[in-house]
Amino acid sequence: MTARMETAVRQEQIIRAALEIAAGQGVSAITVKGVARSVGVSPSALYRHFKSKEDILLGMQDFVGEVIRSSLQRALAEPRALDGVRSLLFSVIKHMNDDRLQPAFFLSAENWSPDCENGQRMRMNLHMVKRDLTALFRKAQAQEDVRAELDPAQLAIAFTGLYIPGALFSQRAPEIVDFEAQVRFNWELFLRAVSTEHHGGTAPQERGGAELQTPG
Repeated sequence: MTARMETAVRQEQIIRAALEIAAGQGVSAITVKGVARSVGVSPSALYRHFKSKEDILLGMQDFVGEVIRSSLQRALAEPRALDGVRSLLFSVIKHMNDDRLQPAFFLSAENWSPDCENGQRMRMNLHMVKRDLTALFRKAQAQEDVRAELDPAQLAIAFTGLYIPGALFSQRAPEIVDFEAQVRFNWELFLRAVSTEHHGGTAPQERGGAELQTPG
């Protein structure tokens, strides 16, 4: 193994250890000493890869961003956009289970300050998710699989609500909330709400301008 590969492997080990700490204890619990202990190296050895906690957080952002980017690219490549949306959701389930990409990381105040590079990268990742999901929903509307009257940008953000609350609750109370079962249930509800198959494929003007109503 070359020195460059060894460095990349060690950096990923460090990032995964930091994600594990964030998932269990929160981002504030991440320290250079604690991450080094989890990886099984000395703090001085860790400093060869990351100069500080802030540097570790930036590495986590880059790791998360790459995971999201690759999942979005696969979803965008699907011939039917709604199939891409579905595949993206189940990719999210896999990464949250396997890579510990938990809400503790995404929702931490330390990751959202607009005055630091870490916060700026988090916003870039969110913008990427919203942009590509909006494109997917817009394409699904063009393919007449998703209701034309729905705002694709709002659908993009609504989509993230299918997994974030379930992941948060299941992380804190797994005996009460089954993450994967809840996300699958949420997807079925979402699909019934947005797909033309469940709404006759008609736009509001074709139904006499009827507006969306909250079920009573």
